[in-house]
Amino acid sequence: MVKRYFKQILFLIILIAVLVFGVKQYHEKKMYEEYISHVITNNSQELIEGIVQTNTIYDESLDNNELTSQQLKLLSMYSTDILQDFQYNLGLAQQFSLYAGDGDTEKIKEDLQEIDQFYNHLLNNELKTRESEGMVYELDPTLKEKLTHINELNKLWLDSIYTDIEEVSKHGDEFVFNTRQFQEKHGNNTISSRIWIDILIELSEIHKDYLNNNELFSISEVLN
Repeated sequence: MVKRYFKQILFLIILIAVLVFGVKQYHEKKMYEEYISHVITNNSQELIEGIVQTNTIYDESLDNNELTSQQLKLLSMYSTDILQDFQYNLGLAQQFSLYAGDGDTEKIKEDLQEIDQFYNHLLNNELKTRESEGMVYELDPTLKEKLTHINELNKLWLDSIYTDIEEVSKHGDEFVFNTRQFQEKHGNNTISSRIWIDILIELSEIHKDYLNNNELFSISEVLN
């Protein structure tokens, strides 16, 4: 009897094993995609937050013609966030063959590093040489010009984000980013959407146009 149905029983066992393995693989893939989506969402949120917050700092600093040590610390922190989040999300897009990047993305990466190094250098030198905790510095013409250039580029990025990201709103002259709504909308499915890749592409293209319009090869030409 057993011999008679051996092949059918063996086939049934193999089929069940394949189904169990397939379901397990599906759930593992689903969990991995949700994890990566949360990473991408957090990176995108931090990048957007950095652009929004630095806009306020630039406006205050340039309007008052001064830069406080706290503002300098925040500019340094946000510039690092923007650089790292852009690089990380670009790396994930390339890893999953969703966006290969191009010369524009490589150029913006280089200039984000230049901006980050500029603020880190300024922060380290100012705080170490002047013991400047809590100090306020009047902007000299050279530093003001450098901040103005970065501010102009940042405002172009902000205008794009304000247009494309509905969680960024404007109240008077102030931009506000609703991070909770952004997490609720994009937290679990970011990897399957285009929003995070579109941010990378849009920022890169804006950066390229800014350099061309100002006849610059790199932002380092105005920062060094």
